[in-house]
Amino acid sequence: MVLIFACAGQPTVSDTIGASTTTPPPTVSPEVVVQTLQSDSKNISISTPSTSTESRSEATLYPCSDQVCTFSGHFVFRSPIAAPGTQAYEPSYPYGGTQDGTREAHHGVEFINAPGTPVLAAGDGVVVVAGNDVNTLYGLMLFYYGNLVVIQHEIPGQSKPVFTLYAHLSRVDVQPGQKVIAGQQIGLVGRSGKAIGSHLHFEVRVGENDYAYTRNPLLWLSTDPGYGILTGQIFDQAGRVRRYPEITIRSLDDLTMVPIHPRPYAESNVNGDDLYQEIFTSHPLPAGKYRLTFSPPKMDETIDFEIYANAVTRITLITDY
Repeated sequence: MVLIFACAGQPTVSDTIGASTTTPPPTVSPEVVVQTLQSDSKNISISTPSTSTESRSEATLYPCSDQVCTFSGHFVFRSPIAAPGTQAYEPSYPYGGTQDGTREAHHGVEFINAPGTPVLAAGDGVVVVAGNDVNTLYGLMLFYYGNLVVIQHEIPGQSKPVFTLYAHLSRVDVQPGQKVIAGQQIGLVGRSGKAIGSHLHFEVRVGENDYAYTRNPLLWLSTDPGYGILTGQIFDQAGRVRRYPEITIRSLDDLTMVPIHPRPYAESNVNGDDLYQEIFTSHPLPAGKYRLTFSPPKMDETIDFEIYANAVTRITLITDY
């Protein structure tokens, strides 16, 4: 048996050109919520993430009904690639992905662009690294990222420092200690370090400028107007994380949309978000109604959910397997 509750996102005020006309749930005052799920043999209490000041600074939490929670998201960064460059991330190697075990677990996302494409600061901040990693470890090994820039950001209400990392650059245009603003050019796309082809590797790190402190950048980068993101958790009855890969998402509004198959993050030191504690994340989805099919061994369960513009939907699955 699979027990399911869904958390749907609460939009923030933003540009709504092209957005869905779906009306989000009403906003109410934050409070601590514990959702109790009834199984055949016992109750399992799943506590929503803490509503401490630190958690609220990352995404506003609203009370849960029996099946729905709302999260406004913390989409505080802009694209690190300048137009007309490719501003969409490469989906074949997402955060936490391994390309079917052929590569190291990915700690960021890729923006494939031609050499020399301008790279921009994703937000206001101070440059803490500008150079290369020949002698200093910033990734899995020395000279992993080649030429790189790291910017430290102070996010209002966020108690931990947040860092963005820009790697494989062909040129670095800033200096350590320099203040930068969102959209300022900080370098050029290249293929230095352990790069396969010309691209920008982009990371978000929370708390420490360290490879072990990454988070999924898609949960921090602003979405296109009218888009939101799905995150999810999977637990067994004992509360242990399960990483079944058989997940399919289909649109109920646009039957021509190609189904997507988000894969759980690899187990090796790839972190979920401090608030969502997810083990899988979709790419940005148009606001609307969807159906998720979850197929652990001997099971085939579905749940309908909704994506809201500029918001996060979180689904939690609990299985006997």
